[in-house]
Amino acid sequence: MPLYTYQCKDCGNTFEQLTGVVSDKKGGKCPQCLSQNIKRIMSSFNVGSNSGNSNPSCPSGICGLG
Repeated sequence: MPLYTYQCKDCGNTFEQLTGVVSDKKGGKCPQCLSQNIKRIMSSFNVGSNSGNSNPSCPSGICGLG
């Protein structure tokens, strides 16, 4: 299941929620104030680990960072 980040438009609380891929739910309620006035926001993600780097064009494992 994807983990989405939401922000409450009423109290400003930011929270994460697991949501099914085919779910019709748009995020539910803010856990702080229980408002349904929320929006999904961009969150960071990780696509893998740099340990045992298999990318020959980036032997140091830190290419593109910085």
